[in-house]
Amino acid sequence: MKLKTLFVFLGIVFLCTEAYSTFPKEKYALGKLFFVNNDTMSVYVKIDKIINLQNGIAYVDSMGKEYYLKPEDARGFCLIYPNDTMFFESITDFQKALFQPKNRKAFFVHRLQTGKISLYYFIDTKLEMDGIDQVSAERGRYFAHFKGEWFPVSNENYWSDFRKILSVIKKDSQPNEWKSVTLKVDSSELKFEDTPEFIHLCNQLVSDN
Repeated sequence: MKLKTLFVFLGIVFLCTEAYSTFPKEKYALGKLFFVNNDTMSVYVKIDKIINLQNGIAYVDSMGKEYYLKPEDARGFCLIYPNDTMFFESITDFQKALFQPKNRKAFFVHRLQTGKISLYYFIDTKLEMDGIDQVSAERGRYFAHFKGEWFPVSNENYWSDFRKILSVIKKDSQPNEWKSVTLKVDSSELKFEDTPEFIHLCNQLVSDN
């Protein structure tokens, strides 16, 4: 009986290996899907630009069958690489954070940090002038999430965006702890690419209450 079970197991492994070999590995990444009922599924996710992954993902199961997953049908997913794991969380109230019309129920938003203040990264499009023509250009923005509110940080307005975040979250900590942070903001030392470091520092200073 044990030998028969072993043969069945090896047969399943062989079928899964054969199924995976039928599609180009360089276009897929090992990943996990997180569903609303807390089930988790290991799959291969088709690699795409982040701006496309935000709207939905194509994935292949262990039998080589391809599916498409929308953000409203899951809690999120992750892409697992040898030296990094990228997490995307399904967010239903993100439309109001974009301050522009979006005809979607939810987005898969790239989560960079989790804490009292969580940090996300989202790529959107905006119209820019190219000579006499308007063209659509991609724009990356950070979004801090604190106590149910979204705080965008853009490359164009990062200084005022940092100040707005600071004015809200420093109420939840001791004033003297914020002196060095406030000096950085007031002296304009912070830049757009410093956002993850800034949020990490704020998470260390914000009270647990």
